[in-house]
Amino acid sequence: TQQRLTHARPTPIQAAAFQTLKQGKDGVLHAETGSGKTLAYALPLMKKRVLVLTPSTSLADQIASVVDEFSESFMVHTPKEVLKAEDDLENIDVIVLDEVDALLRAPGRYAAAEQKKFRRERPAAKILRRFIQRRPDAQVIGASATVGRPLRRHIDDILRDAAPSVTRPPINVIRGTEPPVNGRAVTAPSSLKHVISSFWDRGPGEPDLDALRTALDALHAARPLVVVNDGDPDRVQRFLAKSGYESIQVLAPNEIRGLDRDVDVVLSLGRPATCDDYLHVAGRTARAGLEGICCTIAAHRDAKAVAAFASPLDIVFETVEDAGELGKYRM
Repeated sequence: TQQRLTHARPTPIQAAAFQTLKQGKDGVLHAETGSGKTLAYALPLMKKRVLVLTPSTSLADQIASVVDEFSESFMVHTPKEVLKAEDDLENIDVIVLDEVDALLRAPGRYAAAEQKKFRRERPAAKILRRFIQRRPDAQVIGASATVGRPLRRHIDDILRDAAPSVTRPPINVIRGTEPPVNGRAVTAPSSLKHVISSFWDRGPGEPDLDALRTALDALHAARPLVVVNDGDPDRVQRFLAKSGYESIQVLAPNEIRGLDRDVDVVLSLGRPATCDDYLHVAGRTARAGLEGICCTIAAHRDAKAVAAFASPLDIVFETVEDAGELGKYRM
């Protein structure tokens, strides 16, 4: 196990979660990206039969490669895989929802009651409900860098509706550090630099792709990752291949959740839908205390919207007028 650890000592979230989870209590691990949440729940559950749900097969493979080092009792799958296989959930002691907010997509704070009532149940919620119906006293764990009050209420609603005869306390949020009196409980790592490069999108050609290529030329990153927030990743991948950057990985936002890759620069093309989405995009770098850069490349109107994430996320954006100026951020 020690070979898999990047820290000589437990990280704050690992230290905070160990006893609580080992005692069989429910909890949602809420900590910044790259803080070691996988081991935070895996180590105390080593001797139990655990089903881990993830939003993508790539994240499932990543988690399996970690937990298989020290336990054979973990099953790691996407919700669709579990529903398709119709596995017997009665043999499971614990269910873990890794990237729980992406798996459940809780209704918004101001969603009307009718909207909530007729909302189609997501696959992960269906599995969680069935699991608790069969094992009302089983342990439930979630993990994410973005855990809000609507998500916690949604989890409580699922658990209560699945086993109304069982009195279950509200889901406990486990954090490695005390949240500030004012401001966000969990934000981006302090070792992560945030940069915005804007472009005019009314010119000839493909200004977004031209700006991306200019940024790559200027940054000269050793291990970049491109995230396409709105648009076709295949289009971007084809363009980069023609521009001599065929080895760079290009992913959509739903494909990057939780991924722990050796990335020094994230190039975020376009505007993430929410500040939480930005946090997960940016969090592909500067993991486990390492330094990293998230460079947003967006049209002027979208760049302004991204800049507005600074206040709710309690971060600082640096801006450049032209992607060619990004050379000063070379690592």
